[in-house]
Amino acid sequence: MRSVVLCMHQRFIGKVKHAVFHTQKTGRKRVIVSTEENVVASLDLRLGDIFWRHVLGTKDAIDGVDIALEKYVITLSSQGSMLRAWNLPDGQMVWETSLHRAQHSKSLLFLVPVSCISLAI
Repeated sequence: MRSVVLCMHQRFIGKVKHAVFHTQKTGRKRVIVSTEENVVASLDLRLGDIFWRHVLGTKDAIDGVDIALEKYVITLSSQGSMLRAWNLPDGQMVWETSLHRAQHSKSLLFLVPVSCISLAI
């Protein structure tokens, strides 16, 4: 992991705040990171190459990052008020929405595994 972190600084990604690891069906391993510089990026875990990256605004600090349904990167930012989904392979934004929350609530990002969800029809 140390070589990946060094490479991220060389590539102007910044100091990592959050990291989520993912292994593709092909065996290729990647790490999704968010940084103190408000960057979200997908990196090749073995080589440190950048698959994609996005720099969010200076007032859009990333609070959390995760992977959903094995194909989306989910980011929560702006003190829990902005939720975005990015396409895992190419980083294109799929959607974004503004969340309204109570003034004193704490921002949390929690994804429930699909295997834990059951629907009564």
